[in-house]
Amino acid sequence: MKTLKTLFLFIAVTGLLVSCSKSDDFWGIGSPDSENCYGKHFNRPGGLDQDRYITMKTTGLRVHYRIIGKGPIDIVFIPGWTNPLEIYSKQFDYFRDKARCIYIDIPGQGLSDAPEGVDYTMGMMADAIYDVVKKEGIRKFVAVGFSMGPTVLGQFELKHPGMITKLVNLDGGFTPWPPIGDPARETFIAELEGFCSWMETWGKEEWDAFIPLLVPDSSPEDLKEFVEYVYDLPMWLVANIYWNCSLEEVNQPIGWTFPILSIYSAEPTDMDYEQLYFPDADIHVMEGSGHVVQWEKHEIVNPLIWKFINDRHWRPGPKTVTLPFTCDYIGNYTSVAVDEEKCGSYPEMRVIVDGSGTGTYVGESTIHFDFCCNWETGYYGYGKTYAYIEAEDGDILYVTCSGQVIDGKLDDHPDYVIRIGETHLRFWEALDGLRVQPEVE
Repeated sequence: MKTLKTLFLFIAVTGLLVSCSKSDDFWGIGSPDSENCYGKHFNRPGGLDQDRYITMKTTGLRVHYRIIGKGPIDIVFIPGWTNPLEIYSKQFDYFRDKARCIYIDIPGQGLSDAPEGVDYTMGMMADAIYDVVKKEGIRKFVAVGFSMGPTVLGQFELKHPGMITKLVNLDGGFTPWPPIGDPARETFIAELEGFCSWMETWGKEEWDAFIPLLVPDSSPEDLKEFVEYVYDLPMWLVANIYWNCSLEEVNQPIGWTFPILSIYSAEPTDMDYEQLYFPDADIHVMEGSGHVVQWEKHEIVNPLIWKFINDRHWRPGPKTVTLPFTCDYIGNYTSVAVDEEKCGSYPEMRVIVDGSGTGTYVGESTIHFDFCCNWETGYYGYGKTYAYIEAEDGDILYVTCSGQVIDGKLDDHPDYVIRIGETHLRFWEALDGLRVQPEVE
């Protein structure tokens, strides 16, 4: 169950808060007359190829983006939560002679419009990306997303499948919600709402406490100077963007079917989560780096990205399809015990169940469940479940699950049988390389 402290620490790996106070005026880049936070804190360099604007057809908002370089490949860079596009400053020169790079200030960020009274949804940000790439005549591109960036790019992929050819995930991720019916869900929502309300009241004291979580003392001095933007942030905007990037509907697995490079500041702790949200990713960890890996470790990150973009030997993973699936298994509890390392303290229990029965596509088969379950409520969630179905011929279907263990049995079952019900199964690897992701009961 998440606490407010846990939620607060989560955002330390969700995005770097660097944005600006907005007005209806757009000043020249690096203009000494500029009154926005860029003019006060950061001299935006001119002459870096072309800065352009486009007016979104759906909202009428003006979106700013910068094109740097030329080459046979198009790369689109999406900043993190409230970042301006300068969060990629260390990529400007490296990729200039290698590819045409488009750095986008998504709505509400950088020099793009950010009027009050607008809901800054991930879908709207995806629309802004589409408007930019369409204007520039881009049909296929490599997508780079920092922090919140993969969430935005996930919505783009759902709206315009096939345009992204490869994804670079820079210390980004998604926020899985507790399933419907789980008591932890109400607490999660309440804490999210409370945190966003509190965020709107932040001042310098809160930022002074928060900044070291993102940019530690070991970070480069130019990055420390960069994050001074936070003191001028319009907090209603920060809270609005955070709320929208945390919504349940934008934090579902996307089902990417193209190559993914994930570069993290720390080793992933949950490989089931990693496989579910970034399937078959090539993972690299930048030891000793803060959250902004592309800035702090640019001398390592840039060549990694370029090598990944040019890798012609990647073999596509299995396609994602949705198929009907039903199963009927009877099993025994082979182990029920407290396992604080895996599940935490009581009433969380580690439960292992082995059984046999029949299932669609697998026929007569056996099943193995190893999961963490709240012994008082019966609920269990994604991320702490290891399960697989093994067919008679040895093929194995791996599953991740969430649901509730409830009392109940069929009429012909003996008294000791307990039915596992209300279970939502999401299959992430299946027989003969077929990937299925149904949600069935």
